[in-house]
Amino acid sequence: MLQRNKTPVSYAAELTLNKVSHKYGDRYSLNNINFNLKAGEVACLLGPSGCGKSTLLRLIAGLECADSGEIIINSKVICGNNICTPTEQRNIGMVFQDYALFPHFTVLKNVAYGLRKIVSKKEAEAEAIRALERVGLANYANKSPAMLSGGERQRVALARSVVLRPSILLMDEPFSGLDGPMKETIRRETLQILREANVTTLLVTHDPEEAMRIADKILVMNNGEIIAQGQAEDLYRNPPNLFTASFLSEAVTQNISVNDKQFQSRFGCYKIEINDIHGNYVLAVHPHDVKLSLEELPNHQKGKISQVHFARDHFHYDIKLSESDEIVMVEGNIRLPIGQRVWLACDAHNIMLFDTETQTLQKLSLRYVSV
Repeated sequence: MLQRNKTPVSYAAELTLNKVSHKYGDRYSLNNINFNLKAGEVACLLGPSGCGKSTLLRLIAGLECADSGEIIINSKVICGNNICTPTEQRNIGMVFQDYALFPHFTVLKNVAYGLRKIVSKKEAEAEAIRALERVGLANYANKSPAMLSGGERQRVALARSVVLRPSILLMDEPFSGLDGPMKETIRRETLQILREANVTTLLVTHDPEEAMRIADKILVMNNGEIIAQGQAEDLYRNPPNLFTASFLSEAVTQNISVNDKQFQSRFGCYKIEINDIHGNYVLAVHPHDVKLSLEELPNHQKGKISQVHFARDHFHYDIKLSESDEIVMVEGNIRLPIGQRVWLACDAHNIMLFDTETQTLQKLSLRYVSV
């Protein structure tokens, strides 16, 4: 862990988006975006590439204008109702994916650049040195960005942003260029700096694990819309739709039919005790909730382990199902050999059912039925 001074506190702002939409030509890049971030909250925009995450950051920063809706900071409309506050008047900092450091400037000059416009050169450089101390890079002040590692450049970009004490900080996939242990270290230190600075932060990522590790709130995006938002545990355990369930954990899914409040699945037979539903649904289970039995279970699907992957504190298994060529991925705590025959099982409370048409989660109480 780096030894550094604490980060000065910013005047964190509340950020609200109300029915924000944006088009490129006739195509909606963002459609009816609504969310609120409390002052000092750290949130992640999570979604696949091309879903509109970076475009949304550009609207908040003022680099582009929304076609409709309002962007509000501390009850003041900065975008909407024929208002578009210039970027430099929004007190918003931004860390770009490629860090956007000036290659011909030293590290110190990069960090001091924004301050030079509002204070003297001496004051700007003194404040920049303090910012570099906070991220553990004071000894790199006179180096060129080209001499730094990816993690070091990321910390310089963060120092350059927080030195201005923004009310809101936008970060566009800031850890995507980092690998392995370095990524985890930089993420942890960045989060500590954000907490100390008390700056409202919106961070873009396509990595579910990263979002769940960092965020107070996760905003799940797909096709230009926010389709789920909430705390990581709530979204993981009770995803409102199938996309969220599958994106957060590569859920094991199966199409099933409900008749007489009962259905047969690859995990056995279950009865619905609350709510009378019937028809076609998609069953989903998180991989670590699937149980593997080495003993035959009647009416449970069997398969063979085709691949085993060690993942620190558990194992990933690829199971080739006997009745088809389908491969399902599950997790377990003990090593089983390739070729081992297994039967799939799952506790009733870990099973999720989603409506086939709307893809929304059904609120149900299930009971396993031995048949």
